[in-house]
Amino acid sequence: MQGSPTDVLISIYEALHNLTSQSKKLTTRRESYQDRQEDFEVWRRISKAAADVNAEAYNAYQVYGNVEFKTAVDQLWVSLRGRFEAQPLTCLGTHKAVSKEIEVQRQCIMQWLESRREEFDFQLQSYQQLLADAGIQAELRVPFDREKPTESQAALMTLVKDSLDRHFSVLYSNLKNSLQIIRYSIQVQGLKLSNIEARTYEALQLATKLREQIRIEIISDQKSFQSSILRQLVLLAEEEKKLEEEVQQAIQQRPAAGSELKLMKLFQSNGFGQEVDLRELIMRLIDQREGTVDLSTLMHDLESLFQKNLVDVRVKLSGSER
Repeated sequence: MQGSPTDVLISIYEALHNLTSQSKKLTTRRESYQDRQEDFEVWRRISKAAADVNAEAYNAYQVYGNVEFKTAVDQLWVSLRGRFEAQPLTCLGTHKAVSKEIEVQRQCIMQWLESRREEFDFQLQSYQQLLADAGIQAELRVPFDREKPTESQAALMTLVKDSLDRHFSVLYSNLKNSLQIIRYSIQVQGLKLSNIEARTYEALQLATKLREQIRIEIISDQKSFQSSILRQLVLLAEEEKKLEEEVQQAIQQRPAAGSELKLMKLFQSNGFGQEVDLRELIMRLIDQREGTVDLSTLMHDLESLFQKNLVDVRVKLSGSER
């Protein structure tokens, strides 16, 4: 570099000044690029959020038939596109406002979906209570799948139907058992239970008719379910309980009388266990009476004690193993 020292210093100073100025411009540009990069990263996250909200809105439309959210997000996308086209240079800096608009839509959809879950849970508890009021113990536990609400609904209805089927199976079995006892009591014990027998037949017929009505389409309508099935079921259960009590009262043990008393005393003596052979019984009677035993009288007393539910009778082929 030629010239006086002063000129050289001036030239160096100007060069340094230019370099400093250039450095500041480059730094500013670098910072601007960095800001832009951060903006692009934010917009990338916003794009993903927008895609998720769009999917939720269309899912609400396709699964639930709700067009409100689909319309809202479609209008939002049109609005955003118009703003970007009108102000392309400043659009990158508007990400906070856009993010807020998308979040508002997301919150609306989530709240609406949550209300669908709450409605399902309320329906489940309602069915649980209806069954409990009808005397049916059931554990209705069905998780709500917001992506497949119809499947959750179908699972709930199936559980309700299964609970009813089990309850009816027990009720029907109890009625048939009561009818068998009644027939036995009438034919063998000579009890007058014709009225109870007729009522039991009627109860069985009603149970059969009600069981045929246990269908998903009826269960799905709570009002119809309650009036057509549950109310009748409660009446049927009450009748079944009354019949059981009356049958048990009718077949309870009746006291021995006359010569039956001596026979019962003999049975209850220490000389006999839980069972006694007829031959052994005859020999014991002979020993006590010191004479013969009238077999027909003995058999008549045994028959009477059997009819009074005081003794059971077993029959075995002669010579078979004991």
